[in-house]
Amino acid sequence: MANSETIGQRIKNLRDAAGYSQQYVADKVGVSRVAVTKWESGQTANLKLENLMQLCGLFGISVEYLIYGKQSEDINNAESTQTRLVAKKNKKIRNIEDNLPFLDEDELDATKSVVDTFKNRKATTSKTRNNK
Repeated sequence: MANSETIGQRIKNLRDAAGYSQQYVADKVGVSRVAVTKWESGQTANLKLENLMQLCGLFGISVEYLIYGKQSEDINNAESTQTRLVAKKNKKIRNIEDNLPFLDEDELDATKSVVDTFKNRKATTSKTRNNK
């Protein structure tokens, strides 16, 4: 049975499931909020490949899924795990961004870098302790 859901509906459903606003998706993809609104309403004929790839990366899905609404079983199993992990990471990043609105983009990138450094240091320390 064919999937009757459109690309626009999949974009909206993925955005809603991740808890993202249209503006957040637009900012991450590098387009206007109006573009996201158009895509979600079915106006996807002019959706650029670059934007399609950005959407797939943001939502942690395959191009095959976004375009056709289906994917092979192996891809589906691997990507369902990946999608959950990406959504969780994106939610944490979004919370940081929402709580630090006074930082410009360079300052925000630097803050993320510091957080990643501490996370890596913590993971390394935990592994060292577990090996003793």
